[in-house]
Amino acid sequence: MDGKRKENATPPEAHHTAQEDKDAAAPPVDELAPEHVDEPQAAGTEALVVTWEGPLPPPGLLEQFDQVVPGLAMQIAEQARIEADHVRRLETAALNASISDRVRRQWIACAVVFATLAVSAFALAVNAFWVAGIALSIVTGAAAVFMSGVFRGKGKTEG
Repeated sequence: MDGKRKENATPPEAHHTAQEDKDAAAPPVDELAPEHVDEPQAAGTEALVVTWEGPLPPPGLLEQFDQVVPGLAMQIAEQARIEADHVRRLETAALNASISDRVRRQWIACAVVFATLAVSAFALAVNAFWVAGIALSIVTGAAAVFMSGVFRGKGKTEG
């Protein structure tokens, strides 16, 4: 305090902490290699969406698929062929079922009409004219429904 120094005091440069030791061992930021410096990343994300219509992608895209996985273009083409065959078989089966259904309805309508004619002929033979008239009108209406298919779609015929 009056200009005297204590003899046992250490100089200020001799005092340092463990953090100062770590900082001294780390290289300065400007000496880091470029691969260690993180570049700022963009906040958004980009996506590329490629679509096509039909069973096969465009030829250029098939080539790219083949470059990534050899033989993939051939597998895609084969799968498209198999799928097309499957769709054709299903459509053929549906068409055949529809035709069969229409034929069955026509046969049932024909049987109903002939049965009605038989009942009406019998009613006429026993002089029950009103029974013959009612039977013919009711069953003729039912036969028309069977033949047209109106009963299936609330007034709409199937086509």
